[in-house]
Amino acid sequence: MTDSSNQASAGWVGPRDTNHPYNTHHFWTRQHLSKLRTNVLVKIIAVHAGSYPHSYTVDVQPLVNQVDGAGNKQEHGTVYGIPMLSSSGGNGAVIVKPKVGDMGMMAIGDRDGSAAIAANGLANPDSGRMHSMSDGVYLGGFGNQNNSSHYIVADENGFTIHGDLNVTGKITASGEVKGNNVQLSTHTHGGVTVGSGHTAAPDSGT
Repeated sequence: MTDSSNQASAGWVGPRDTNHPYNTHHFWTRQHLSKLRTNVLVKIIAVHAGSYPHSYTVDVQPLVNQVDGAGNKQEHGTVYGIPMLSSSGGNGAVIVKPKVGDMGMMAIGDRDGSAAIAANGLANPDSGRMHSMSDGVYLGGFGNQNNSSHYIVADENGFTIHGDLNVTGKITASGEVKGNNVQLSTHTHGGVTVGSGHTAAPDSGT
């Protein structure tokens, strides 16, 4: 049996790691797996405009410290120029602009994808690096709700928008539209003399 309960000393060879070939192999496997990066908790240090309209790259600092075999911590440095993921497809996208101080998750690519990102298509890897944080993609934030002043809630009551709404295109509604509990299509105005060919309520299409 191997003994991996003491995480602070996981980098050292323990007595049980050498008393059986299986334990030795298990220790060797743990050492190599410790170099495999998958998903990393990060904080945004800086935000930059990306290559496309309303796209962004971010500089991030991994938040889980490095720890040596004796339990001594070493903070990570900054990882620069990480592209931010947006929910996009075809001609549509939902983009949430990040800000400095946001906490979120970064996914790590298994190969160097910088050339493919630059070409926006097929490309050979620019280097032989594997599972490097330089090939990360910022997936988005969490735990930042207390600082949010603009947000959308989707629940059993439908979609609720908190904050100002700016629209540059057309708005088409097949249902009823209300403003301050006043219906748009059926409301009337008191003290108004109705002219010929008109009704007190709004005409459809006007």
